[in-house]
Amino acid sequence: MNSTSSRKNQHNIFVKKLSLLLFLAHFTFFTGCPSTTPIAEDPFRIIGDGVVEHIPSGMQFPETLEDFVRGNIRQYDTSGSNISVA
Repeated sequence: MNSTSSRKNQHNIFVKKLSLLLFLAHFTFFTGCPSTTPIAEDPFRIIGDGVVEHIPSGMQFPETLEDFVRGNIRQYDTSGSNISVA
């Protein structure tokens, strides 16, 4: 192997490693940053027997329904209109 092809090979390896490092840094930064937007008010209330009510919509989510067990309740926006109940 001559020195020119050896340098090209080393350069290619360096570029691949740098690209991977930049991708991982970008991925870590954008997926690891929590939202800094404060949530103004809890859009849920417990109305009894483990039933949670979404106040803006009036939807009620029981803790259990037959074999189904309610999971996580999440709020995705500050107004409380974008939520999920699993």
